[in-house]
Amino acid sequence: MMGLPISDDLKNLIVDASENGRLAEFLFDHRRQVENVGREQLAALLAELHNRNEINLFSVTRPEVLAPFTGQRFFTGQNLFLKIIPDLEATLDEIAAAVSSLVKAGGADMASTWPNGSFREWCEKEQSRSEEVIARSLEGDEAIRPFLVFALQAVGDLDRILACLSNNALEVQMSAVSAAARLGELSEGQRASIYAAFEGLLDRGTGPDLTANILGAVLAVASEGNDLDLYVVQDLVRRCLADPSDGIAHVAARGLSWGQVSSNAAILSEVLARLLDTNSNNNVTIQEIDTGLYRLLEGDASKAAIDFAGQLVSKSGGAISLQDLTGFAHRLIKSEHALRDYAIGSWLIYGDITLGLSLGHVVGLEEHPAEIDVDQFNLTEAQKIRLCQRAIGFFLFHPVLAASVLVSAARTADTRSQQQISDLLYDPVLLNFSGKVRDYLLSIGQSDPAYETVERALKAVDELVEGFKTAGTINELRPSTNERFVASMHEFDERQEVERSANEQSVFANIFHRSVVLHGNKTISYVKDAQGEKKRFETELHSHGFSYELPRLNMFDPVRLEFLHHSFISTRVVE
Repeated sequence: MMGLPISDDLKNLIVDASENGRLAEFLFDHRRQVENVGREQLAALLAELHNRNEINLFSVTRPEVLAPFTGQRFFTGQNLFLKIIPDLEATLDEIAAAVSSLVKAGGADMASTWPNGSFREWCEKEQSRSEEVIARSLEGDEAIRPFLVFALQAVGDLDRILACLSNNALEVQMSAVSAAARLGELSEGQRASIYAAFEGLLDRGTGPDLTANILGAVLAVASEGNDLDLYVVQDLVRRCLADPSDGIAHVAARGLSWGQVSSNAAILSEVLARLLDTNSNNNVTIQEIDTGLYRLLEGDASKAAIDFAGQLVSKSGGAISLQDLTGFAHRLIKSEHALRDYAIGSWLIYGDITLGLSLGHVVGLEEHPAEIDVDQFNLTEAQKIRLCQRAIGFFLFHPVLAASVLVSAARTADTRSQQQISDLLYDPVLLNFSGKVRDYLLSIGQSDPAYETVERALKAVDELVEGFKTAGTINELRPSTNERFVASMHEFDERQEVERSANEQSVFANIFHRSVVLHGNKTISYVKDAQGEKKRFETELHSHGFSYELPRLNMFDPVRLEFLHHSFISTRVVE
């Protein structure tokens, strides 16, 4: 405490808060009440006062006392306890009860389990504490068994861990498996002993929870020791993956997300095959898969990740979509990379309708042209035409991307197929859209194998537009005043619904204050600083907008457009 400012005043403040029943408020609001004192210094003072029986910190960790403190306020106090717990002189039961309460009060937040790390540090201070935890756990003390894994970690003795693996109690086995995975650097012989012990457990028979725990431990130990090529490791992984439970899928997805399986093609293949049966309701597992696939795009298994994503969406029947794999899909689709073009081509050729529709949703308004190497898929001429039709069906409202798929197919097509592709470029692509897609097609140079195909389509649509101009205005085709009014009201209702939906889904809606500005070019607001003084902020307003091209046929032949759309979507390239 030598460097602690105003230590006597601070000590008196804490003792007074304890005597008047305000110790909990002090601990969870200490940032407002204490200045110029570091968290480590404050934690050391609190532990010293507790050890001298001047305050009772355990009175604060009772569930009924913790209940009023939630959110950031709770974790402010919890973070202070993380520093206090290792220095407390108390019985095992007192420490265990306090840690349990802090973990439970943290709820589902990922930081809620951090007090367990402080319990391990408390055990490391004196080995007798770890020995007591182990002894009481083996004797069947249900209140202490949840802490066995941390005591085994604190001891760091592999032989003690292996002995616990031979115990018949499930909770003891679970703790020993987890402790084995967290030992850190192990020799080759030690890792071999762990694998052998896991094999013995599986031979004796394990339930889904223990099997999932073994899988996670095997992946952790093997990836740390570069043992993924060993037969024993691959056999353990295969045996665990054979369990159909959701827990196994989650652990496998976590191994994918943490990069534990990507260095071995055989294990990666086994894991991806198992994850094809992922339950669509397990959102956390799907998030782990998303992160894992995102990582795979960086390495040699990038195409395997793309193929797996397509199979996953197709096999789930749309219950899992590319939107659920948002990190992976957006990194892939928004890039201008050969992998993106491979994904678009592969998913259009081999995916089902649900995958194509999902792909259409993630492409976005600012799509980039694709340059697909169609030859790598070994398609017949008829299949190339069906690929073009499918691209139009799923990318009808992304005409640049749709046209680029047609151009890619035309580059390797024969003369007859090129004529058919040219007809598709004309109708329905250019017949409906003549903005960005036309600019893209005009950029195709004369040296491009698809040049003549594109030129025929552009010439045909130019002749059509000239015909429109020659016909002039046909008053009979103009909508009446009443029809325009009804359409306007319909668009107004749609805009309101879009705004309402956007506000409900916005992550900012519950964070920021909302103001409606009727006119002007800037806003002025006032915010109170830490001293309670108002500060003026000016925000310049700027325009923001986007363009969206509607298909022409939607105006004068919507029935045919809808028929073509559904017909092309239903087309299969490869049966």
